[in-house]
Amino acid sequence: MIDTLIAILQDKSKTGAERCKAAEALGRTGDGRAVAPLIEVLRGEDIEVRRRAAEALGRIGEPAITPLINVWRDEDSEVGDSTAAALVQIGEPAVAPLIEALQDTDEYVRRRAVWVLGRMGDTRAVVPLIELLRDEDEYVRRGVAWALGRMGDARAVEPLIEALRDEDEYVRRNAAWAVGEIRDARAVEPLIKALQDEDEYVRRNTANALGNLGDIRAVEPLIKALRYADRAVRDSAIWALKEIGEPAVEPLVAALWDSEVHDSAVAALVRIGEPAVVPLSQILRSADDDVRRSAAWALGRIGDARAVPMLIAMLEDEKEVFNIQRQAAEALQKIGTPEALEAAQRWEEERIK
Repeated sequence: MIDTLIAILQDKSKTGAERCKAAEALGRTGDGRAVAPLIEVLRGEDIEVRRRAAEALGRIGEPAITPLINVWRDEDSEVGDSTAAALVQIGEPAVAPLIEALQDTDEYVRRRAVWVLGRMGDTRAVVPLIELLRDEDEYVRRGVAWALGRMGDARAVEPLIEALRDEDEYVRRNAAWAVGEIRDARAVEPLIKALQDEDEYVRRNTANALGNLGDIRAVEPLIKALRYADRAVRDSAIWALKEIGEPAVEPLVAALWDSEVHDSAVAALVRIGEPAVVPLSQILRSADDDVRRSAAWALGRIGDARAVPMLIAMLEDEKEVFNIQRQAAEALQKIGTPEALEAAQRWEEERIK
């Protein structure tokens, strides 16, 4: 039976469907004799047959582990991807051999082993992976930082903080992401420093990480990050400030008088929402037209009825600038309470007269 299935699998004159069925059947047998033929099929041109062969190797399990790892010396990325998927499917029995593979002299083997261990998330690999954060191969270091972030183990925090200073920007990017996933307060100050990194994506990942950590120490540095020209970095800083929430409101309101960060500060306050309503309502009395206009706009987007009396007062103030009154009217319409809608309609009617 095994020999017949192997023959069908290897016969390229057979249809893809026939060869796929043979691969599936070989996987169900769990017979180690099928490992070598299935691995050879991974080098074939038929994508579906390759996928079924990888799944079959995953089902066969432990007998396939060492042969699958040995295939990684072949630099063919598609073969490497297929074997990695099979090892992930095998799971726990593959962990120890994969940890051993982290010490292989071939960097391609180390790279794949790191990736598979990261996918598995088995914390037995944490310490061996930490040791590879100093690997000579930057692709290995990049993968290690990613894998440690997926595992979320606090033992990796200090080594990842050190990796924030790696010469390779991709390592720094992944390290910033990883410490944000682990969410350990030891990373706050190093991440604040990393907000000044020369690489845009490091800064973006750093801002996101600070948002995950939610530490008030990050508020002022994140507001400064709103000055960056890179839109993605500013957006990440806005998101981070929203995650920090109420402790960020007062500094953000104060930042509304700074033209360089004004728009981003408004966006952050809208995302924070309810905790920003009272402070924004209070600055509707500001002498600065832009601040009043933005506060009215933000209150409309938040939609909290507590802002209604102050917005109505703006409409009734004969000295108020017309464009700001119009913004207040639009805000009242968005809030949508009966009192708010009536006041907005009344202002519109009086304006037409």
